[in-house]
Amino acid sequence: MSIYTDEQLQHMREEFHRLREKHENLLLAAVRFEFTSDRSKEFAHHGFLRRLKMLKFAIDTIFERLPPDSNDLPEDDQIEMAMMALHAFYTNVFGCFDNLAWMIVLERPITRPNGEELDRRDIGMRRNNRRVRECVSDGLREQLEETDPWFDHLEEFRHSLAHRIPLYIAPYYVTNGNVESYQQLERERMDALFAGNLEDYERLSEDQNQLKRFAPLMGHSFHEESPQAYFHAQIIADYLTVHKFGELALEEIRNARDQ
Repeated sequence: MSIYTDEQLQHMREEFHRLREKHENLLLAAVRFEFTSDRSKEFAHHGFLRRLKMLKFAIDTIFERLPPDSNDLPEDDQIEMAMMALHAFYTNVFGCFDNLAWMIVLERPITRPNGEELDRRDIGMRRNNRRVRECVSDGLREQLEETDPWFDHLEEFRHSLAHRIPLYIAPYYVTNGNVESYQQLERERMDALFAGNLEDYERLSEDQNQLKRFAPLMGHSFHEESPQAYFHAQIIADYLTVHKFGELALEEIRNARDQ
């Protein structure tokens, strides 16, 4: 049976459909937005929106390949495709915020105190991008500060993906009460294989499969005691966070012009 409750599945379906509508609305808002700089327009259209579409495609791929209401053990190719989508998702979530920061920096514009352009390493929306944060509106700064714990979560997954251990979905798990039975079946299965008894090998493999369960969890390093997350709910929440700041960035630029 699915690891999610009926209530959780219903909530996830509602959020999934709401995400589709919000996605289309933000695409239209950004395409129609009148940027004063060709460079900021490029960051919006060919940076942020291109990445936003990748996020949506990744979510669709994961929900198609590993449906949250599925009761079956997934095939290897289903898991591999979902992991590939997760890799693309977290790489582009990180990039979305850099694109939004570039849009704001170029449109407001934000410079160093002496009027010189910011170094590209200083352009972002995280807590270490001090110059950007001190120059945006109080409302946007407060929203960013409230989101700092989420940025920390994002960096944990993205930095491990890019530099250490990629995100991983385990193909199955065995409950503690079934570990001994599973190991015994594994020994018998190998004995049958080495003896050339393929009929027993297949039967024992099927018995072993009955003890396997799937949990839609993502993590990375075992040695680093990586945080784990139920990825269906997590990627929807992460997308909605990106979407919120996409709207806030356009509002920030619009309000700055009206001052």
